[in-house]
Amino acid sequence: MKKLKIVISAYACEPDLGSEQGVGWNYVLEIARTHSVWAITRLKNAKTIDPYLQKNKTPDIHWIYYDLPGWIPCSQRKDKLEFVYYYIWQIAVFFIARRLHRHVHFDLAHHITFVTYWLPSFLSLLPIPFVWGPIGGGEVVVPSFLTTFTHRARCFEYLRRVVQRICELDPFLRWTAQHADVIIATTPETRNRIEHITKKHCIVMSQVGISEPEFNQLCNTPIKLGRPFRILSAGVLTHFKNYHLALEAFAEITKKYPDSEYWLFGDGPEKDGLVALCQTLNIKKNVTFFGQVPRRLFLDNLVHCDVFLHPSLRESGGFAIVEALSAGRPVICLDLGGPGLQVNKQNGFSFPAISPLQVKTKIVEALDFLVQNEKVRQEMYYSAVKGIKADYLWSAKVKHIYRLYQVAVDNTVVEKE
Repeated sequence: MKKLKIVISAYACEPDLGSEQGVGWNYVLEIARTHSVWAITRLKNAKTIDPYLQKNKTPDIHWIYYDLPGWIPCSQRKDKLEFVYYYIWQIAVFFIARRLHRHVHFDLAHHITFVTYWLPSFLSLLPIPFVWGPIGGGEVVVPSFLTTFTHRARCFEYLRRVVQRICELDPFLRWTAQHADVIIATTPETRNRIEHITKKHCIVMSQVGISEPEFNQLCNTPIKLGRPFRILSAGVLTHFKNYHLALEAFAEITKKYPDSEYWLFGDGPEKDGLVALCQTLNIKKNVTFFGQVPRRLFLDNLVHCDVFLHPSLRESGGFAIVEALSAGRPVICLDLGGPGLQVNKQNGFSFPAISPLQVKTKIVEALDFLVQNEKVRQEMYYSAVKGIKADYLWSAKVKHIYRLYQVAVDNTVVEKE
């Protein structure tokens, strides 16, 4: 296809990070290798983007930094009220993009971050083809697991669902969905919510990926064999990540393999409770809480584990899973959301979330099997690396995006996947 002029909304967009920031940055960077890109992002992101640009050669990207005036409420908030700021910021982005369009004459508009289906993108108001996504957030916690949460956590999950359903009534959200030429959902759960809003079909495609240099670094590390058997998890220590159940399962493993270790990377509101749980389960000496560390330090430690455990009850993406699979480490997760798309019988264990006891039992069985079967871990190593190279390198993922750009520009029908 011809080289397009594309305006991109990437609220979260920073180099050398995972999560939403990594999604925004890597999509912008890879798309710009083939097309001309005007990327609109937060002014605060310039603190990490500009130093990167000074040290590294990048493709054809025109960066437009913008923050709302400081007097606007929520402008400095890091909690859920940031979505209010984000909503207003998106409105401002439309006017910036419209002004640019008068001079540049864009071929296409693309909303990338936030990866949130229940908030609109005002780029859909531009008179040009519009791609919405990847967008996620339609995942919910299986009701039977709510009993394992604190009262506050249960209220949070109920309130989250109510807020999302209210947001689905937003006329601007419905406009966004109805006027998108292509919609990319990160999970089947999000696709179902979008198709509840609009009758348009959605493409399901995970938003996470990994760069080729990082992949090459991780895949060339030999698999760890022998003892102690070491498990690793990474993520925000919050209720829906389900680490309390993972620790209970690990406690069962230590009864059979006393020298086993569990490394937890990340921080969050549940940390004190998880530390106390380790004391109760008598596994304090086996569990290490590393806290929040730079991503590169996490990747350095990742290669020293035997298996990656990701027990999250709702997850749109799963950057750490892709990184673990790039290192050839088997992954144990629930067959929910993004992780359910990434993990299969060839590279790990993925099982349905029916009840807390069932999940705990499945985790124990999977860990016990991997301890006893080093040959299987070696086979999973090669399958995991092969799968990531084929489907999750950023350079491979944007090839699918280019195909969808052609669909949007040609205004053809997307077949349901």
